Amino acid sequence: MKPSIPILLFILFLSINFTSAATLTVDKEIQETNNTTVYYSSIQDAINAAQEHDLILVRNGTYNENIVINKTVRVTSILYDDGDAASLEATNPDIPVISITAKNTQVSGLIITGHNDSSSKTGIFVDGADDCHISNNIITKTLNGISLSSSSKNDIVNNTILLNTEHGMYIISSNGNNILTNNIQNNKRGLYLENSDNNIIKNNLLFNNQFYGFALLDSSSNSIDNNTILSNKIGLALTTSNENQISNNNASQNTKHGLLLWNAESNIVTNNEFSGNEFSGMFLGSLSTDNNIENNLFLKNLKYGITIESADNNHINSNEFTQNNKYGIYHLYSGDENYINKNTFSDNSSENVKFTPIQQIAIVLIVLTIIALGAFFFKIAWLKKAFIVLMIIILLAIIATIVIYFPFEGGLSDYNVNIENIEKTIVPINDTYSEVTLSMDLNYHDRYSGSTEIDNEEYDILPVSVQISSDSPADGSYSSNDLNLENIGKTTLEYPQITPYECTFVIDNSKTYDIIIETKFKDELDYPHPRYKEIKWITVGETMTQINFV
Repeated sequence: MKPSIPILLFILFLSINFTSAATLTVDKEIQETNNTTVYYSSIQDAINAAQEHDLILVRNGTYNENIVINKTVRVTSILYDDGDAASLEATNPDIPVISITAKNTQVSGLIITGHNDSSSKTGIFVDGADDCHISNNIITKTLNGISLSSSSKNDIVNNTILLNTEHGMYIISSNGNNILTNNIQNNKRGLYLENSDNNIIKNNLLFNNQFYGFALLDSSSNSIDNNTILSNKIGLALTTSNENQISNNNASQNTKHGLLLWNAESNIVTNNEFSGNEFSGMFLGSLSTDNNIENNLFLKNLKYGITIESADNNHINSNEFTQNNKYGIYHLYSGDENYINKNTFSDNSSENVKFTPIQQIAIVLIVLTIIALGAFFFKIAWLKKAFIVLMIIILLAIIATIVIYFPFEGGLSDYNVNIENIEKTIVPINDTYSEVTLSMDLNYHDRYSGSTEIDNEEYDILPVSVQISSDSPADGSYSSNDLNLENIGKTTLEYPQITPYECTFVIDNSKTYDIIIETKFKDELDYPHPRYKEIKWITVGETMTQINFV
């Protein structure tokens, strides 16, 4: 009896769906096929030839290529006894070394390096892909080691991410990811989350990153657990991020704060150790409210255990403050109202100090006034003389403070850089358009100015962006809201020298143009700002000129 056609179709369906995935092998040295194995000389060739769910084994060697994974495959390096793994080096710095757009993709065991001449955009970029597994890779010399954009439920596990010029890990609009046991060190910034919720960040090492270990911006309901955050500028920063769980972490020996909260609400901070940080174990910043800070250890921080600045309704309970060099808890403003109960203070210079510097000065003045009145009332000659000498010393100290910290600004110029000797060369392209070349001198004449402050530091060498914008309204009136960016370039200024600069752009012959020339300094912030995020451009020079063809 022959099987019916429906039965045959069912058997065919089962055979298709349960057939084992194929294995494709990549080896630069072998470019032939035998009866059992197909060899490919590039990883991208193997990806292009692969079917869904195939395994791509990459033998050791250096592969110079950027790859795109647009199907569900597994790409893994074959590890040898000597520990060698396949190395992938970018050939195009303008695109990611590895781009992943397919869900359920796996990438493991690769050494991923940016382009030799300039850092590649990203080491591994997961773009709109869910349920991927990125593990056991070494990623270095890119802008961002691993980036996720609109990607959820991915596992980022046991990667070493170092010496990247922007971020070790950069996660935008991605939810429900597991970021586990990664080593993120010696990057400009460690791990950055923006608009990303419900991620688990656990058992990672964040070490010696220039600005911060972790930073969250507009990210909520994340679990940050059992991480080691050492020797960064700021260990962990939360900006406009709410309802996160921060527990069992060690944020120590950072050069500013172990943990910083700014405009952050309803976060739970529990069972963490903050020790040996150079400013505060924790900085509770402006508009941070309803946070629960419980059962933490603040140990041997070089100034304060917790610093509170314009933050109210926080619960600071059952914490231990031990051997902090100044205060256990320090209030920058005495008007803050928080719930501080059942904490243990030992061997700090003081416990819960709510005097501001102004209040401290006022107390000193009150004490001195009482002493003076007593001296004159009881006619104690030596006390009078001591009081007069003390007042002279205080007066001199006040004058010195004013001179040092509040210099007379009447003679300061408006900007640090003067834009001088502007010359325009116009070459017609046709009856409609012309090419304009602007040449100018950028005179870096002053490190400080009346309107611009560059991070309170003196810069002899100042890298700047030169932005040329134009406005050509029909009625001839200037409006900064209608500016169009015509040209942007970079140069480096040296104090106190003049640097020539030149740029070229195309304009319409029938219009009158107001040309705005701005020099801007790139101020990289220690942690994300709600408005500027991580970079604030400071105008250090500005002028206007006009081009008229009418």
